Amino acid sequence: MNASWTPAERAILLEVARAAVRAAAEGARPPPVPGDLPPALTASAGVFVTLHVGPELRGCIGDVAGTAPIADVTARMARAAATRDPRFSPLQPHEIADLHIEISILSAMRPVTPPEIDPRIHGVSLRCGARHAILLPQVAAREGWDTPTLLGHLCDKAGLPPDGWRDTGTVLFAFTVETVEDDG
Repeated sequence: MNASWTPAERAILLEVARAAVRAAAEGARPPPVPGDLPPALTASAGVFVTLHVGPELRGCIGDVAGTAPIADVTARMARAAATRDPRFSPLQPHEIADLHIEISILSAMRPVTPPEIDPRIHGVSLRCGARHAILLPQVAAREGWDTPTLLGHLCDKAGLPPDGWRDTGTVLFAFTVETVEDDG
């Protein structure tokens, strides 16, 4: 993962996301990802795309696998965030003008224990049996959550009791993100 994205790399990645969102909102076929990309955008990583229209969240979908090129995953997740987040109706063409795109490129996930989690910098993935949830570090940082509060919200998101993170069958993974966002 590239910890110091150049302005050109950021601009290309944002244009990939914006083109995918625009096509999705218009019901058009997704545009192809450009073929001549900087190496940073062809590296593999997990990616989340978060969409806001004005101050309102309009979609957030990601792929944590990290098995495909960043530009390709960004295009797929941007389209999915615009049309498949079950919390929202699909994005409409008139919303594009006020759209703000945030792309979170994930580091590799590593197993952690609760004391190792710093909610200001770590995103966390929780797994307990068939239940799982993930929260990006931006959420806990914005809300000012401490580690137990973050883990309680993860449990709620996974459909577990608030202290489900204490269960011996629960596994926690931490990661960091590199954020690329526009002024959209």
